[in-house]
Amino acid sequence: MIVRKAVNKDVSKNPGLAAGLIRMNFHDRFVRGCDASILLDSKFRTPPEKENPANNPSLRGFQFIDEAKAEIEAQCPQIVSCEDVFAFPARDSSYKVGGISYAVPSGRREGRVSLKDG
Repeated sequence: MIVRKAVNKDVSKNPGLAAGLIRMNFHDRFVRGCDASILLDSKFRTPPEKENPANNPSLRGFQFIDEAKAEIEAQCPQIVSCEDVFAFPARDSSYKVGGISYAVPSGRREGRVSLKDG
């Protein structure tokens, strides 16, 4: 419900954000699977996924994801994964702008590796 409210508020102000959130969700799944690894920064001079030319600079919605995760952490600390915070906005955005509804199970785990070329 926290994410849905945030999506409704932000997508009402900027409908283009919906496409950005859906696309970010897709690109996270494309390289290494559903693990939110696209959010990771590099630690060892290996370029992360978000720096791949297919993702950068065209992906948008990182700020929304960061704000949604912060809100969830404030209310439910260490319970909801970043990956779930990725999947829920994509689902809620598709409903908000197109009326498309689908189930999204929760409980995904974060990745610990992010590689530019997967």
